[in-house]
Amino acid sequence: MNLNLPVEANDFVKSLVAQGKYQSEEAAVVDGIRLLKGQGDCATIGNLGD
Repeated sequence: MNLNLPVEANDFVKSLVAQGKYQSEEAAVVDGIRLLKGQGDCATIGNLGD
């Protein structure tokens, strides 16, 4: 799966990796999705590309 994130989201993910909080952009996005699932907010996942 390839994702096209809005510029702000893309910059945020890149900054998390640059700060050493995640080893890769994929790891940051996967963790974000995991957090959404944990909150029971799965409907939001469908809107990530908006």
